Parts: sequence; structure tokens; C-alpha cells
Amino acid sequence: MKILQAFAGALALAFASGASAQNMQLNQAPVLHQSVTAQWLIDLFAARGFNAVMVESVNTHDTLEVTSPTGGVFYIAARSCEGDAPKQCSLVQIYALFDGSGVTLSHVNAMVRDAFVLSYAFLTDDGNGVLASKISLWGGVTEDNVVQEISAYFHDLDNLMSSIESGQLATVSFDADHDAAGLRKAKIDNLGRDGLVVNAVGPNAPKFRAGGFDPFSE
Repeated sequence: MKILQAFAGALALAFASGASAQNMQLNQAPVLHQSVTAQWLIDLFAARGFNAVMVESVNTHDTLEVTSPTGGVFYIAARSCEGDAPKQCSLVQIYALFDGSGVTLSHVNAMVRDAFVLSYAFLTDDGNGVLASKISLWGGVTEDNVVQEISAYFHDLDNLMSSIESGQLATVSFDADHDAAGLRKAKIDNLGRDGLVVNAVGPNAPKFRAGGFDPFSE
């Protein structure tokens, strides 16, 4: 009888240990995000030394202007949003403008073909360039995945701007009507301000791979 009681006790202990280990694994599982809010993105960048501010909020999307620790400026648009504020958005678009003076279409095409990890680029009618990328949250992704994809975008952005001969920092009016094709129907919207910040290129280009967004550092 004592042997049976001891066996039953050992079995119960083993079951409890197994359940505890399983619970620990469940507790350690990363959170999967199928949508995020603009505030979630603001906090993500703030934790890494970037300053993000809301510059536009409409029913379908929220747009942030983000300044890197080294002074570069880019934009984050949380898109495919639903619900009341704070809206839950399932698509994140990141884009930056750069001085396209003297940049040829063949140079941009070569960078897209040979050097970029995830991004795509095009030249605007204003003579400036746009480098953009999109992060889909459909099906659920981890925060680390979002950080890695933003890091890949910064990798492409730094490589592109450093490969162009020096331009100058400027502010330019950006017409939203002729960018839909370039962004493949993910339109950059007119922010209702004097213009979007255009980053300098060449030796004067700011670096974006900083503050935890640098998995490709050598």
C-alpha cells in the first residue's frame, strides 16, 4: 500500500512539474501583434532614443514624423486601421525623402536590384527621392520582427543616401496625387503642412541605424 501511495505521489509530482514547465513555456511565448496603435509605435521608437510625434490622424490611418538620434527624419504611417481611438492598425508603412539632385533613375534601379534588403525607391516629380517599405501584421508578428524589419529599412536607407553625391538639406512640398503608383496603392498623404522633411545625402547624410535598430552592424 505504501509503495502504491509513493508511486501515486511521484506521479502527481511529475504531472505537476510537467504542467508547471508547460505553463512556463506558455508564459514565455512572445506576444503576436495582429495590429498596433500609433502610441505603440511612438513608444517603440522612444525606447530607442527616437522622437516620434503624430502629424496626421484620420479614419483610415495615423501618420508619425520620427526624428532619429542623429537628426534624420522619416515618417511612419499606421494603416488599415479600424475602430475608435486608439485605432488598431494592421499595416505599417515607413518612408523617408532624400535629396535627389543629380540622382539618376538607373542609380535608383541598381540600388533596388543589388543592395536593398526589403525596401523600394522612386523619384518624385519634385526631383526628390522616396525610400519606402511596408510591414504587414496580418496573421500576427512579434515586436522583435517589427524591429528587425525597421532595421532592414534603415540599412537600405543608409546605404542609398551614402551612395549618392552630397546634396543639401531642404524642405519640399510633396504632392500626394502622383505617388500612388510608386507606393503601390499605399498612398503617402498630404500632411497639410508646408512640406515634408527631405534628408541630405552623401557625406552630410544622417545615419539611421542607431538606438537598437542595427542588427546588420559589422
